[in-house]
Amino acid sequence: MEPGYVLLLISAILSAASIYGFLKRSKLGYYALLGYTTSILLALFLLVYYFLVHDFNVAYVFEYSDLSLPTIYLVSAVWAGKEGSLLLWVSFLAVMNVIFYRIKRDDLALAISTGVFLFLVCVLLTVSNPFVRLNFNPPNGYGLNPLLRTIEMVLHPPVVFLAYSSMTIPFSIAVAGFLRGERWIRDARRWLFLTWIFLTLGIFLGMWWSYRVLGWGGFWGWDPVENASLLPWLTVTALLHGIIVEERRGAFRNLNYWLCVLSFDLVILATFITRSGIINSVHAFAKNPVGMAYFLLIVIATALAFAVWMRRREPSPSVPTSSREYLMFLNIVLLLISTLTVLLGTLAGVAFSVSRSYYERIELPLMGAIIVLSGVCTAIGWSGEGWKRLKIYALIGALAGVVVFLVSGATLLSLVGAISVFALMGHFEDVNTSGRRLGGYIAHVAVMCLLVGAIGAWYYGQTYHVTLEIGQEANLGAISVKLLNVSMINEPDKYVIVAELLLNYGGRSYVLHPMDYVYKIMRPDRLVSVVDIVSTPFKDIYVAMPDFMNGFYFEIHIIPLISFVWISMLLFTVGGLYAILRR
Repeated sequence: MEPGYVLLLISAILSAASIYGFLKRSKLGYYALLGYTTSILLALFLLVYYFLVHDFNVAYVFEYSDLSLPTIYLVSAVWAGKEGSLLLWVSFLAVMNVIFYRIKRDDLALAISTGVFLFLVCVLLTVSNPFVRLNFNPPNGYGLNPLLRTIEMVLHPPVVFLAYSSMTIPFSIAVAGFLRGERWIRDARRWLFLTWIFLTLGIFLGMWWSYRVLGWGGFWGWDPVENASLLPWLTVTALLHGIIVEERRGAFRNLNYWLCVLSFDLVILATFITRSGIINSVHAFAKNPVGMAYFLLIVIATALAFAVWMRRREPSPSVPTSSREYLMFLNIVLLLISTLTVLLGTLAGVAFSVSRSYYERIELPLMGAIIVLSGVCTAIGWSGEGWKRLKIYALIGALAGVVVFLVSGATLLSLVGAISVFALMGHFEDVNTSGRRLGGYIAHVAVMCLLVGAIGAWYYGQTYHVTLEIGQEANLGAISVKLLNVSMINEPDKYVIVAELLLNYGGRSYVLHPMDYVYKIMRPDRLVSVVDIVSTPFKDIYVAMPDFMNGFYFEIHIIPLISFVWISMLLFTVGGLYAILRR
């Protein structure tokens, strides 16, 4: 029997023993935890070894690598497919369980999180086995998808699966704590922050990859798989706001419990969307039966959470409608509305294509409303005595909006500027560096930057298309371009087609070098366009060369304020790290 499969079997057996041990409160639970963690990590390392030695007799290795693949991509190919990425996920979950045990021994929560581990290992053993061998020995592999041969795709899947595995811990803590009638949010809070940070970094890496690699000039296309990672980010964000109120006032106990359950369910739903193949996406795997296993996990987790809630539910204290707590509740409602609309659009993709305009017409106003509410929340304070200051802040915001309009002539940007300055005034008034509050406020500023960047890129960008021969020049209105030269470089694993393009825009000249990579592999999708970007503080000049077979075809994008999107991702991360490090 294949050693990798044996290690998976051992992991399953030991995890079942660990569940039994934790439920009996015996040392067996911990020793079996160490055992299944060791065996699953050995299985992961064994798969890495198969890639490094080019063991193409393993079907998974054959499908995702070839002899010319550089070492770094041989390692990242381990999580390029559904089988290997699931193995990576369960490996992370096993390590998270060990860390959780060392931080706080909660036998019931560990039994629940180990149950999730066992379920996923059973999926590996039955319908998603990465150790299946072929009945022949191929001389070479099929090759890794060229779109995945980037540093972003080396990092993006592990970061996302760190988020998915860490979300299992607060879910387990919540269900176990609720069953015992205990307050669980203190134990779960840092795990939730950790999940939120990993989700943020995963989304950022995906956005950066989409912008730099796909060659379409955008950072977020509302693709179903992109949306799948956004959904739990929205609900975890809502939960982080809810636990603030529960800590201070004891309110939102039932709401927070279900937000935690919903966040875990959406993590599994994201996996279902990616792996079931029911939705067509550049990020998703082909249609296969494994997706239904994840749907079953959602049903089991929700049923367990509901049974616990029915047994232990209790009313939460109400909050006055004029209080900060109530406004935070309204913010949570807005985040849930955003979650629902994104979810509906994503699931509708099973039957038909959903346009970007659907999302933009709903999500951007919701972001604006959330910014306004955050400004009001911070202005009135926990005492609720700051309502009188709102008129002054509103006046300052309106003046800022007028200034932005006079400078830019952009109506939408002036509106965003007005509400952002209004919100910032309250944040400055209420800022406190001694606790976690500053981390949250940094994240609020990130939302403002993200809205500015999204409005600039989506509503004020310009796109040009042109086909040129060497030496040919074209005037495209606001810009003019001339193709100076095209050269080809023969590298060991690919041919590189390099264009030299002179671009004149805004009274300045730029020389850009968009490229095409043609990989020497068996795959039909071996051509990749490599963009060249000139970045300035307030706009990007973005050039791609999607085709060179029938003349040299270029797509040129002028993208205003895209830098604010990247600044927002940095601020989200800094804010989350500050909050998790401060007590």
